[in-house]
Amino acid sequence: MDTYNKDLELDTEPGKKLANIAYLLQMAGLLIGVPFFIGVIFNYLKINQVRGTWVESHFNWQIKTFWYGLVILILGLLTLANVVGGILLVFDALWVSYRIFYGWSKLNKEEQVIKLP
Repeated sequence: MDTYNKDLELDTEPGKKLANIAYLLQMAGLLIGVPFFIGVIFNYLKINQVRGTWVESHFNWQIKTFWYGLVILILGLLTLANVVGGILLVFDALWVSYRIFYGWSKLNKEEQVIKLP
């Protein structure tokens, strides 16, 4: 059961648009890299606009995706000289892709991606 009552909320359309932009930047970041950083900066700058709505869960999800993905990427690059690095890089790409697609699908269903306290 969602913690937020959609009937009592303010209009979340602007927040949904912001979350869509952030997911798009993350997706582009998988291919190019730089948009991923722009996406997380965007998340931090805009999170106050969605605070207290179900869309906030998407911003938290996107921020965590960035930071965990970055840590795994760095570990993969540092260990690239052996098999572990390659495995970590493939895992990172798959994991980040999963989080983007899963989050985006939940956003389109107007559902929280994670339950907020």
